[in-house]
Amino acid sequence: MTATNLLPSSPPHEIEAPGFERAAYQLGEWLFEPELHRISRQGAPHHLEPKLSQLLLFLVRGAGHVATKDEIIDGVWGTRFVADSALTRAIAELRRALGDDAHHPQYIETIPKRGYRLKASVTAVDDIELSMPSPDGGNAPSPRLPSTAQSSTETLRTRFALVALSLGALIVTGGYATSQRFSTSHPVDIAATRSLRLAVLPLDNLARDPNQDYFADGLTEALITHLARDGALQVISRRSVEAFRSSTLPTREIAEALGVDGIVEGSVLRADDRVRITVQLTDTASDTHLWAQSYERQMSDILTLQSEVANAITSEIGTLLTGTSTARGLPAWLATSAPPPAIPEQKVDPRAYELFLKGRQGLDACDKQGPNKADELFRQALEIAPDYAPAYAGLAQYYTRLAAYGYLPPEQAFPLARAAADKALALDDTLGEAYLASAVVRFNFDWDWQGAEQDFRRALELNPSDAMTRERYSVLLTCMGRFDEAAAEARRAVELDPLNRIARVGLGWVYMNARKHTESLAELRRISELGLADTPHGYEGWNYALMGNAEAAVVSLEQRWPMPDGYFDNETHRSVMGWALARAGRSEEAREIARRLEEQITLTDGDAYSLAIVYAGLGENDNALDALERAFANRSPNIVYLRIEPFFEQLQADPRYRRLQQAAGLG
Repeated sequence: MTATNLLPSSPPHEIEAPGFERAAYQLGEWLFEPELHRISRQGAPHHLEPKLSQLLLFLVRGAGHVATKDEIIDGVWGTRFVADSALTRAIAELRRALGDDAHHPQYIETIPKRGYRLKASVTAVDDIELSMPSPDGGNAPSPRLPSTAQSSTETLRTRFALVALSLGALIVTGGYATSQRFSTSHPVDIAATRSLRLAVLPLDNLARDPNQDYFADGLTEALITHLARDGALQVISRRSVEAFRSSTLPTREIAEALGVDGIVEGSVLRADDRVRITVQLTDTASDTHLWAQSYERQMSDILTLQSEVANAITSEIGTLLTGTSTARGLPAWLATSAPPPAIPEQKVDPRAYELFLKGRQGLDACDKQGPNKADELFRQALEIAPDYAPAYAGLAQYYTRLAAYGYLPPEQAFPLARAAADKALALDDTLGEAYLASAVVRFNFDWDWQGAEQDFRRALELNPSDAMTRERYSVLLTCMGRFDEAAAEARRAVELDPLNRIARVGLGWVYMNARKHTESLAELRRISELGLADTPHGYEGWNYALMGNAEAAVVSLEQRWPMPDGYFDNETHRSVMGWALARAGRSEEAREIARRLEEQITLTDGDAYSLAIVYAGLGENDNALDALERAFANRSPNIVYLRIEPFFEQLQADPRYRRLQQAAGLG
């Protein structure tokens, strides 16, 4: 073992030059391995939550020097708002892990009215070889850090380990890889009759540069997407795990909130032209850390080596699974599991890949923030790599979202989306996100019901855990009057995205259109119970209106207007408000809403569908049908609701309405 003493005179938080962290530090009697989020004493490892590991690393870098609370919060949590109480709790947890006493500290000392200081002596360890508990209770040497890439059947102790290897396969980026096996004396107890549920928490950006967040977030999304290809896994959507970014909650509490059997967490660090990524896997039932692996590569090799190693590990998993049985101490479900699908080998210029990741970041933001530069970033990526299919898929998704949220007219957005989706699929017909974009175009613009359903199904074959695809598919099924199937898809979306308000809103919407108002209201109220919204969702008012309680509908809609998230625009809720006011006998107020909607539609050449709802509430059927014909002529995405629209019941028998239904393929 080679060690370097760190003198107290070292500048605070500058133990070494910027770059990659050392393999380990000796803190008194504890050995601290930052990349593995682990401390160990006398060969016995103890896992740290990632945020606690980062906190300890921050203190290590400034050993002997006082760090103020603001300095620690800025250094560990970055630009995100964190209360002092969170730091206090984290320090307490760290002391507990180290066996330290706040009143008589050996490690972390509180400096009143200033901050904290790591008082223990710190030694940087350049090259280590540790003894770790082996499955038979003895000690076995752990791999050296760093080391050359290696493969071992002993790392595959559970199905989780197989998952972890596929994780490593996806994020490998060339150079060296290190791995560590954790004791699995308490194997995962998962029933063989159901899918394993897994959550990938947002990878920590160790660079502490907010401008690099897109890179860590992009790799997190890539992990989720690849794992979701395995039909035996249910992988929680990134929209739900985002709630636990930088969380100091124990792993078990996060698992309970998400309803998962295993959690993957890790970090990413970029320095110059190199990348280091570390991931680890935890069995949440026993709080056992099963596997960890670290990869360091040249940035220029990010996709080439990713594909090569992914395919190699996938092949190895297939070999290891042959003949696996519970007699070897593995769970029953492992013996019947198929290996994760291989990633097709793919090469792309790293500059294009970075632009693509930045475009993905913009894509995620456009739902609430409107048009941004995501399309420019995707196009810049394609200028560098004209055959990079994911960038075309990103473009297609961007334009479908602009149309869905009313930021771009359908006749402009959907043709652009179609062209991009078609190009993506021509280059790579295994991209689920491209099939999703194609399905949305066929559904909302072409009114090609059969073609849209085929694309939705193909997208789900490629990515069974994509909650967004299941949400959109449930809408199509609802519009076709297939309510039981729609509810099943919407419930699956909630299972995959349990902390996402929009998924639960979607399920409530399906129940509402199926006239199951009790179930719809229960699901919508669940949103507030879970703390996902402060006020009732607007669909509560819709339910009351359709149940014949127009006054209650008006009160509920007033509480929710205007909507903060833009999921359904204010214009839509305003129209239902007008319908409810009319049914409550407040016709003049309803007509004022119709007048304002007419002005807005004329000014912006907007969607007249919402105006038709107000006229229907007023009983002015001819005016309602005129507005619907205008909406049809402008290819309104809302035309797809004509078969099941509850606010148009009195129009269903009118020949003009039936002609519109037939023209939209709903006859």
